[in-house]
Formats: sequence, C-alpha cells, structure tokens
Amino acid sequence: MDPATGLPGRTELVERLSAMLADDMSPALFAVAIHGYAELAESHTAEADAAMREVTARLGRLVRASDVLAVLSPGVFALAGPGVEHTNTAILIERVQGAFALPVKVGPDAVSFPVTAGIAHPSVGIDGDSLVAEAEADLHRRLEQR
Repeated sequence: MDPATGLPGRTELVERLSAMLADDMSPALFAVAIHGYAELAESHTAEADAAMREVTARLGRLVRASDVLAVLSPGVFALAGPGVEHTNTAILIERVQGAFALPVKVGPDAVSFPVTAGIAHPSVGIDGDSLVAEAEADLHRRLEQR
C-alpha cells in the first residue's frame, strides 16, 4: 500500500493482473508518469503528498469497478482494466491527460502536471509481472522521445 495515496502498490497490482489474465479478462495496462513530481517531492514533501492525493482522486473517477488503480513508483501510477482494445487506448490516454489538465493546489500555488503514459496489452502466455514490465518499457521509450 502506498502511504501517500492509499493505493495498492506493485505487488498487489501484479497479483490482480495475474488474476485477470487467468480469468481471460485481457487487461490493458497504462503506466502514467507525472512530470515534475520528483522535483516537487524533493523540495516540498507535504505538498507533493497532498498533490498526489488530489491526482489519485481524479484518476479514481476514471476507473471502473473491474479496474485497478495502483502506484508503481513515486510519481508513476498504473491503471489496468479488462476490455480495452488497442483502438481505444488513445481515448483513454486523453481521459487520463484530462484528469491532469486542471491545476493541482500545491501550497499557495496551482501547478499543472503534464503526464506521459506507457501502454501494454496482453499477449499469449504473458503474466502480470511481464505486463507491468512491458508498460514500464513503453513508458520509458515515450519519455525518451520527449
């Protein structure tokens, strides 16, 4: 459990993904990096935690009951859910970006956090851990292209 957000961490995410895969639910996984979080956390820990709670609430409004919202690492969230086709990923990324479009209150300031999302879709024989690794690898590729 992530202490700042109350969300499940990597271990629970992998377990839930593995269960979805075992049930042939074919979950898509989005790894979402928040730009500027690391710098904020280094200088204003309490404000960074408050900002992440607000971000968590915003992302929580996007997920369905069958989805999983988790924290992969500080400033990197994971959203996973069944029934997301390759053709729908752009729409979901726009929704995630929209959740960050409005500034977040950080102390006396309002801060906008741009995001980058990596995506992984299941393939034959993949497990939860490998799906997370694929989403993180895609995220890193996209971050390098920025």
